[in-house]
Amino acid sequence: MAYTQADLDQAKRDLIAAQSEVQYGDKRVKLLAVEERLRLVNLIQDDLNAQARRRRPRMYHMVNKGKGM
Repeated sequence: MAYTQADLDQAKRDLIAAQSEVQYGDKRVKLLAVEERLRLVNLIQDDLNAQARRRRPRMYHMVNKGKGM
């Protein structure tokens, strides 16, 4: 599942609010400890970082029309 920035923001709000049950999309997750909530925030952050690295770099094409500069 590809996470979004909104998912990360919600996970951080849940961590701060110390909720014991959260919902992401169609999944409902019961979190028992602060460590599990931190793990979820880190998981989403890692996924977002991986998505950013997968984007293709911008390419520029140079065209020479003659005698140089």
